[in-house]
Amino acid sequence: MDNPPAQLVYPPSSPAACSTLGPGELYPGIHFNWLQDGQVAYFSLRGTRTTRASVDAWAEAIKTVLIDWPPGQDFFVIQDCSRSGAGPTPYTTGRLREVHHYYTGKNIYIAVVISKTPIGYLIHAAVNFYRPNDARIAVVYSTDEALRWIQDIKAVSISASVINK
Repeated sequence: MDNPPAQLVYPPSSPAACSTLGPGELYPGIHFNWLQDGQVAYFSLRGTRTTRASVDAWAEAIKTVLIDWPPGQDFFVIQDCSRSGAGPTPYTTGRLREVHHYYTGKNIYIAVVISKTPIGYLIHAAVNFYRPNDARIAVVYSTDEALRWIQDIKAVSISASVINK
């Protein structure tokens, strides 16, 4: 008799516990997971082509995570494009602009992981061109570097809240 897969349990106040989006493959080449006890949304883009269907699946998943995110909590996401062979397109930019409407009322922190390849440099240029005013974005070269950036932001935020009390 097969046992069902173990269900992940996140702390009740974590964004993952509030989200309707669970870990897994969202579309061929697009994977989602929760990191740091459900506090960081992680998208891994591994596609070799950018199609409207893949961009739609990715954009809708980001919107779902944003809508489900607990009010008053900073939004932390890693977009890992380091294994992607697909570059940005005008359609991608348009869909991301739609997602921005869901940023309202949140502190947004986005780490974009790229590779040191021509596609990685195209993604970096697109991020610089597209950079929304209401989000802090870091372009980094590894998931570990992205997590360190997020930890640094959280440490500063905690220090500031202690000083303000």
